[in-house]
Amino acid sequence: MSFKVKVLLTNIILMAVTLGVIGYLLLRNSFSVSMDMQVESGMDENQMIVASVQAEIVKLLVNDSFENMEQLASVGESIGETMEGTGASFCLLSGQQNIIYSNSDSFEYSPQILDYLEKGTGNYLIEDRDSGKLLTIASILQVRDSTLYVLNQKDISDIYIENDRQIRYFRILMLVALILCSAVILLMTTWLTKPIEQLNQTAAVIASGDYSVRTEVHSNDEIGELADKFDRMADAVEKHVKDLKDQARQQEDFVASFTHEIKTPMTAIIGYSDMLRSKEMEEEQRFLTANYIFHEGKRLEGMSLKLFDLIALDRKEIDKTLIYTSAFQNEIEEMAVPILSRNQMKLSCDMEPAALYGDRDLLSTVLINLIDNARKASEEGSTLEIVGRILDQDELQKVKDMHNVASALYYEIRVIDHGCGIPKEEVDKICEAFYMVDKSRARKQGGAGIGLATTRKIVEAHHGYFLVESVLHQGTTMIILLPMADHTLFGTEEAKQEEIP
Repeated sequence: MSFKVKVLLTNIILMAVTLGVIGYLLLRNSFSVSMDMQVESGMDENQMIVASVQAEIVKLLVNDSFENMEQLASVGESIGETMEGTGASFCLLSGQQNIIYSNSDSFEYSPQILDYLEKGTGNYLIEDRDSGKLLTIASILQVRDSTLYVLNQKDISDIYIENDRQIRYFRILMLVALILCSAVILLMTTWLTKPIEQLNQTAAVIASGDYSVRTEVHSNDEIGELADKFDRMADAVEKHVKDLKDQARQQEDFVASFTHEIKTPMTAIIGYSDMLRSKEMEEEQRFLTANYIFHEGKRLEGMSLKLFDLIALDRKEIDKTLIYTSAFQNEIEEMAVPILSRNQMKLSCDMEPAALYGDRDLLSTVLINLIDNARKASEEGSTLEIVGRILDQDELQKVKDMHNVASALYYEIRVIDHGCGIPKEEVDKICEAFYMVDKSRARKQGGAGIGLATTRKIVEAHHGYFLVESVLHQGTTMIILLPMADHTLFGTEEAKQEEIP
């Protein structure tokens, strides 16, 4: 049973019970009031008859002419003449319940009404007759040693008829009200549960695998809040699924690329090794063959070491120490000399004094990696640049807004070349393991496509960010953003000692 039907049935049952109880109480109260009025009217009429009889008896007693109860028949006649036309019937009974006088030939009563009567009191009884409902009122008088009963009757069938009519009318009215209210409740329930149905439908679509749909429910109530949280949950699920798919794709690409990368040098190594052991070769050919085997072996060794770095960075926390940029700059310049000298390149390094917090060896690896990549993308004799500076407040705010970070200060290091650049569509992919923009050039220069993946892992392990800006045929800028240590450390004795060459 749907929620909408449950709400509809609950409201109908509640409304039917409420209307039924209210109607019953109203009709019962109306009937009781009418009945009380009729009983009160009958009592008054009985008391009027009793008063008239008493007055006549007093006259007879005063005149000393009262002989027996039968004399009261004339009293009854005079009272009957007075009540003629009112429709009321009455009778006078002796103590032996013999009729002394009755203004109606069909006056009937139940003897039980005379039980428990006491002098000066009255009693009434409602009886069913063929003609309808009759109200009988009785009272008792004591005349000398004799007893006189005064009875009067009223037809109160109209009260019961009217009560039955009101009950039938109320039933019809309640049925109509239930039908109309049910229709209104159905419309309101449909309107109120529409967002829930949308949530249900959206959940079914998402469960089927389509994570792009949303509820499109906009209301300022609890259901609107639920829909908003549902949409945010769907966004999170979609992002998580996308990340898992990207991760699975990257893993597949990683395995495929690794297999491809290792297959070529291994095939060459096996082939050339077979030539060395099975053929007679000139000394020069033997040297070239052994050199090729050595070169490919070193490339496999470098690839293995970098793969180990990638795996290790995923599995452990790095040990961090203070790194002062002035001394760090000197180290990088010394390490870059043998890398750049083979291509007659120069390095321009300008790093603003600051204190970083990280692993010196890993950050050295990052910068040497970036310098080596810049060398491979640049012409011989060109100049590479390293620029380091503390971000100002506006730039820092942009970093915080973009990455939702709370660090007080960030330090930016840019490695700039003016080489071939990277196509726009390739920029987002170059940090994937084994991805190479120009595979033939990269392999020729000894690359395996793991350097930037390792660089990004190291920077992220320092809670930093790695960005790439590039224009094709104009050059590339690799940007590293690293959290800074306390700026008060810049002028310490330790910092000054580190700055000494």
